[in-house]
Amino acid sequence: MARRKGRSFTQTDVIQAALSSLQEAGEEGLGVKHVAQKLGIKPPSLYNHVNGCRDIRRLVAIEGWRALYSQLHPHEHNPSPLFLASRIRDFAKQHAPLFAVMGTTPLSSDDPDYHSLHTAHQHFFSRWFQHHHHYTSEESEQAATLLRSFVHGFCLMQHFGHHSAHDTAFDHALTKLFPTHSSSPHTQRHRTPLPSTMTQIQAHHPSDPPTEEPLR
Repeated sequence: MARRKGRSFTQTDVIQAALSSLQEAGEEGLGVKHVAQKLGIKPPSLYNHVNGCRDIRRLVAIEGWRALYSQLHPHEHNPSPLFLASRIRDFAKQHAPLFAVMGTTPLSSDDPDYHSLHTAHQHFFSRWFQHHHHYTSEESEQAATLLRSFVHGFCLMQHFGHHSAHDTAFDHALTKLFPTHSSSPHTQRHRTPLPSTMTQIQAHHPSDPPTEEPLR
């Protein structure tokens, strides 16, 4: 991309260039050299807008989470965890390089560029479980963590080629995690307790850590 004389760039321009470079060259495309080339400027000039490769990656990851949230929000009225989880999986498949960056880039909720999005994302899932399944606030937070952790972990396994991460396994696991809600999009409207899976997980992971045995 040739730079037009006198044009000044915004951080949004940098993010869009980085996303385009990521799509074309994979994660290597998030390097300063690649992004600067996309913008038609010399690499040192890019430091007027970002603090290097890590900062580019951070901004791209945040933009990815923003895009995912915008795709989930219109479906907040669908009560099925399987439906909601499938939307995340579809996003991960359609934007595989971006999702890999999102899933492997540490982000802090204190980051001013990420804080409001993080809060909105948390509230979305918590409200969703409270509204559709009448969970308490605490139950909603636990269920939201369970759902998001499973889906994002599974999608990353699928992205990196893990042999057991296939669509049938995804659907089967979701019905096990949320057995009373995943079989039909027309979920019962009465309050149901948090799936017993949470209790099972806690039973397998007691608060007192087991005595470690030496590796053989």
